[in-house]
Amino acid sequence: MRTAHATGRRGALGDQLPTSPCYLMRPEQDKGLHWIASAKREWRMPDGKPAIEAIAVAAGVNWQNFFKLKKALATPPANKTIARLVKVASAAHGVSRRTAHERLVWFFDPDEPDDVERLASYLADSTLTQGAPR
Repeated sequence: MRTAHATGRRGALGDQLPTSPCYLMRPEQDKGLHWIASAKREWRMPDGKPAIEAIAVAAGVNWQNFFKLKKALATPPANKTIARLVKVASAAHGVSRRTAHERLVWFFDPDEPDDVERLASYLADSTLTQGAPR
């Protein structure tokens, strides 16, 4: 997926934003990969973060590519990846596929200023916290 400056943003964050509409993994703590991980203990690391490899194996997706998705927050997952994650999350949580889809991904439209601001804010926050001492 190509990324470029969106709605006049400049700098590193603007370069990370997708330039076409797509689904992105939800970044909120109680959604996306964190929600999938909450279904099973083996899908969580000891610190509570999602165990990417275990979730990928359960969903039948390549864990190396899946890990890249986790690191590049503005990179949309492939349709097949979304479908497999929705299916495994739906079964693990005992919810409908629609509910699982809503908890895992959100529709990003680079022409919608609210979407751009939401993603840019999250990317800025994650960039700031990655360098923070633990």
